[in-house]
Amino acid sequence: LRADVTAKVISVGTEFMTAYLGASSPPDSDHQRWWELAGSSHTSLAEIEDYVDPQVRRDGGAVGLTEMLAHAGGGSDHPLWSRVPNADLMKAALHALTRWLDSGIAPASAPRLAVDAQGRLVRDHEGRVQGGIRYAAYDAPSAINVGVTETGCRLAGYHVDFTPQEMM
Repeated sequence: LRADVTAKVISVGTEFMTAYLGASSPPDSDHQRWWELAGSSHTSLAEIEDYVDPQVRRDGGAVGLTEMLAHAGGGSDHPLWSRVPNADLMKAALHALTRWLDSGIAPASAPRLAVDAQGRLVRDHEGRVQGGIRYAAYDAPSAINVGVTETGCRLAGYHVDFTPQEMM
């Protein structure tokens, strides 16, 4: 986002966007907020299953985006897309932006995803990104959720569901 534009904006980011840009978002200002979601791929599994893949098929695609990526070798050894729901944060951002515009009440600032001196995401000993807005789907998950990968389709990320034994 450009600092010289004074329109009020909330930028919603994912692990992919931070990794792609290779840097932390700039500080919040009197007209910009940056919200970054930990564990999120560019599009979540729910968005793909509930919206994107059905739309692609409806519009004449023989298969959905998930199958296209898998057939093209864009996947990994794991199912594509993180289970961390991006849509919830998008709805919250739209609500906060509307409130900001209507009442002047600025949205809260949010913690950024952590990056190191080389602009790479900082991860803990379990491979989970540090910082950012953290949903229960990431901090108390039913699956491993990775928002960006080093191979395959980087923006898709992946998830690995826990077995019933792992959930105990």
